[in-house]
Amino acid sequence: MHEKKYGTYVLLTLLTGLFGGNWYYLNEHGKGIVRSCTMNFFMFGWFRDIIMVRKDFNTTMASQGILSARTRS
Repeated sequence: MHEKKYGTYVLLTLLTGLFGGNWYYLNEHGKGIVRSCTMNFFMFGWFRDIIMVRKDFNTTMASQGILSARTRS
């Protein structure tokens, strides 16, 4: 698995989150496709992603088996 950086994820959430780009970065392609097709649930999902950015990143990294504190900082 490739190491993902939190800063990159935050930047992608802000810039491409409306089209689900942040979920593609985390290898969550199913979520990315749904969010792309619905413009991230008509922008409501984008606001939710911005608010929950830290939790989403940590949860996804933990579910993929990447538990390094260096990865999540």
